[in-house]
Amino acid sequence: MIDATDQRIWEYALKHGTVLLTKDEDFANLSLRFQPAPIIVWLRFGNCRKALLVERLLRTMPRLGESIAAGLTLIEII
Repeated sequence: MIDATDQRIWEYALKHGTVLLTKDEDFANLSLRFQPAPIIVWLRFGNCRKALLVERLLRTMPRLGESIAAGLTLIEII
């Protein structure tokens, strides 16, 4: 889906129950405007090496799981 529009990605995630992991604020804005929404994990930190990205995600996994279980559809990682 590299060339897909935000709307197409949104629809795919919603239809297939996938989580969108993104640095794109557009998806966060869409989730505030349209319901139902797929789960959006919004990475709110600058560019970094892949190892640091993975480390941050692993540290937040317990919170991510709790947030998803609580029904949140927009989860910010700062």
